[in-house]
Amino acid sequence: KPLINEIYNNDISSFAQNIQFVEDYAPSYVVIAPCHFIYKQDFTKMIEYHIKSKNEITLLYQKAKDTDTSYLGCDVVLMNDKKRVTDMRVNRGKYKYGNISLEAYVMSGPTFIDLVNKAQEISSIYSLSNIIKDSITKDNMKVGAYKHQGFACCLNSLNAYYEASMSIRKQKELLSLIDEDWPIYTMTNDSCPTLYKEGASVKDSIVANGCTIEGTVINSVIGRNVVIKKGAVVKDSIILPDALINRDVKLDYTIVDRFAIVTHAKDLSGTREEPLYVKRRDRI
Repeated sequence: KPLINEIYNNDISSFAQNIQFVEDYAPSYVVIAPCHFIYKQDFTKMIEYHIKSKNEITLLYQKAKDTDTSYLGCDVVLMNDKKRVTDMRVNRGKYKYGNISLEAYVMSGPTFIDLVNKAQEISSIYSLSNIIKDSITKDNMKVGAYKHQGFACCLNSLNAYYEASMSIRKQKELLSLIDEDWPIYTMTNDSCPTLYKEGASVKDSIVANGCTIEGTVINSVIGRNVVIKKGAVVKDSIILPDALINRDVKLDYTIVDRFAIVTHAKDLSGTREEPLYVKRRDRI
């Protein structure tokens, strides 16, 4: 079903279009976990906590620092000493520390259906977090808070994507997402190990398999099957799979999307706050 305007592209709209599945299946509990957050969480324990607490909704949150520069646009969770949520407010970067909602919830099937219907009655552009806020402040709904332990990030802007990608260069954050007993299932793409040719230089970077590196890579994240030609310098940048960075190209704070080729533009530079973006399959 095509959308008239991007403002109607929200989670409630998607839930409403598929609500019959939930009604027919009639689940005891529903877990909502959006795709723009990255973290590792055992929801079984969260469901157990939800059942024991007897709250109507349980919300997953992260105790975060540097919220004056990160998690911007996310909800800050206010709670009492019993871990009951009293309000949620949009993070505008006013404070350095805060409890950030990861927008993951556990609730009963009927509660979920009721919230979707109420949200549609109030506004066509209401999100699930909007109607939960209303239910807390206006209807005194019992919403509990469950703390997430470990690395988490939100990909709600180009800058947030850049910062999250750069953070996984740190071993602690990367290892927190990798667990041999809890594999991440994705489309396989087997290829040979990366080839580092004579004269190549790579420092403080993550390089996936299948690449050919002839130039210099510094503080960067390089996806699968990327080719970086001789004389090229990739610094503080993210190169997605199958991209080609040709001879003598200089990239700084740049995100190059999949299958793009950078040849003629010899010097592309953004900033950490506003990284430059080269779109997918572009030729520049």
